[in-house]
Amino acid sequence: MNATTPGWRDRLMALTLLAACLVALWWLMAMPYLAQREASSQRLLGLQTQLVQFEQLRQESRLRAEQRESAFDDPALAAQLLPPQRPPVAAASLQQALRERVNAAGAQLVSIQSLAAQSDEGLVPIRLRVTLRGDSPALRDLLHGLEAATPLLIVEELLVRRLAPGRVGRVGQATEQLDIRLQVAGFLREDTP
Repeated sequence: MNATTPGWRDRLMALTLLAACLVALWWLMAMPYLAQREASSQRLLGLQTQLVQFEQLRQESRLRAEQRESAFDDPALAAQLLPPQRPPVAAASLQQALRERVNAAGAQLVSIQSLAAQSDEGLVPIRLRVTLRGDSPALRDLLHGLEAATPLLIVEELLVRRLAPGRVGRVGQATEQLDIRLQVAGFLREDTP
């Protein structure tokens, strides 16, 4: 063999080197592609799982809305709600009812304030902040009157402070005057005109 023609060993070495270069080139180009494809598959699987969860939540939400609507058809629940009227009018009528209950309990109304109404689950809470003065029996009578009243009124907050020794009470003993602050809520249907 002469020096210009490659021998079988040189050809074999060249083929081995070419095969090694092709494997390295495939490894450098194909592996990132395959890794990216696997990552995309995992992301797609995660998004499909999220989609199934969102569909379940949407179905549950639709079911809760239907249950809420059917609950409003119940006459027992309707009796517990404030009469259908606009929220400002409902707040005014609730203020008047609270004035009457405070007076009936033997307490003195100091102030009453309407709070902003925001709808929640198909109901609009009508909230009032009430400040009054009275003794323990008056507070007891007022809370009992609110609990037994129809429509349903919920005392959300109650703060009682002792003022000073006061007048002679119902049983002949001295009673203490109390500064009473409470927040009361009644409820309207959200679709009230």
